[in-house]
Amino acid sequence: MAGGMGWKRGPTLAARAAQARASVVPPSTPTVRPVHCWVSDPPGHPGTWPGLLIARQRGSAGDRWRGRVVYVVDAYEEPVLVEAWLDFGCLRPV
Repeated sequence: MAGGMGWKRGPTLAARAAQARASVVPPSTPTVRPVHCWVSDPPGHPGTWPGLLIARQRGSAGDRWRGRVVYVVDAYEEPVLVEAWLDFGCLRPV
């Protein structure tokens, strides 16, 4: 059997997995440890609502910070869970 089954040297399994993740996963936003906060007068939901800050990033202009928050609005027949990116001006620490 001339030639036989030779081993090709190539990237490790870990390197291939990392490359596959990098091609599929969008660039991550800076996450924060979830922090309780008050959400004040978010668009479409006037009032102050309890929330949870789960991520943050600079705005598109790079000058203002925004936070990704999850908050509960109790203005309808049943409470509604809302997830949104909001300017830090709408967020206050608990």
